[in-house]
Amino acid sequence: MKTFLSPTIRRIRLFVGFCRHYIGSQACCALRHYRALAGRVPEERRWEFAAYRHLTEELRRQTDPQGSPFYFFHVYSEVVQMARQHGHEPRRVLELGPGASLGVLFCFVAAGVERAVGVDVEPVQHNPEFYSVLKDYLASVGGFRWWRLCAVDGRRPGVRYPGCWESADAQALLDRIEYRAPVYAHDLPFGDGEFDFIYSNAAMEHFDQPEKAVQEIRRVLAPGGITTHEIDLSHHQPGHPLQHLRWSRDEYQRLTQKYGGGHGIENILNGTWTDLPYCNRLLAGDWHRIFVEAGLEVLRLEVVSEVDPATINPSDLAEPYCRRSCEELAPLVIRIIARRTDAAE
Repeated sequence: MKTFLSPTIRRIRLFVGFCRHYIGSQACCALRHYRALAGRVPEERRWEFAAYRHLTEELRRQTDPQGSPFYFFHVYSEVVQMARQHGHEPRRVLELGPGASLGVLFCFVAAGVERAVGVDVEPVQHNPEFYSVLKDYLASVGGFRWWRLCAVDGRRPGVRYPGCWESADAQALLDRIEYRAPVYAHDLPFGDGEFDFIYSNAAMEHFDQPEKAVQEIRRVLAPGGITTHEIDLSHHQPGHPLQHLRWSRDEYQRLTQKYGGGHGIENILNGTWTDLPYCNRLLAGDWHRIFVEAGLEVLRLEVVSEVDPATINPSDLAEPYCRRSCEELAPLVIRIIARRTDAAE
């Protein structure tokens, strides 16, 4: 009995040992994979991430959210991603209503586009010092090709990369942006098909002639070009997000002031704007119709944020909104992506 069990026990022990070794090795692989996903980096490279974190914390302390490099690089990344998702690489870029900063256009210029133009209804004085901060942000954490200088300079003093970043000058990049104001979106001073990419961010809701503006977008957009717009449909003051739909047309006209004629973003920033900013109060479905009627192919219309339709009571709203469905009224912020598909006329 003893001679029979001993070999069996040995085999069992060998098998158990093998299982422990195999399972253990797999567990180690899984652990290594988890650590990699969790952001564990080799000791010799941790100084890079510490430097990036320090820069990020400094930028957060020095700038407000919408006046920071984070905001403008985020907007730039989003609009470029939307274009690339539809097989388009922007080269000749037009921004409608950049407002208080040309930060997004600066990112486009830094990325090497052929032309970058911004138009607005009122001129704004831009702070050159901000673009030096934005340039450093793009160099260190923005994902631009100049990361190499920041990644190795501290470890290898004396080594230079003039083709990567040292030759880039913030003011020179800023000077490449064509900024024109006053210019209205419904009367763009450009020839047919001058741009292959047109975008705006929280501007189109303020257009007082939205149908003509979208027709102009189509005209100056080259065949095959892409246009993307994030549109804020909500009430632009504290209160219920559909508050602006509770006033009749005449009441709303009396309460609001349109951009232009000496009224612009500067007045909002310095506190001299006393009325509500005018919005055209179009809904998501209205914008879809306007783009289609202008001859543009709507590639996608997505809802970024919305009110819970179950909480909306259309009877609380003025004409014609009281006759719209809760689902039509719910979207607060939308993105619309369209393409000009026709041949050149």
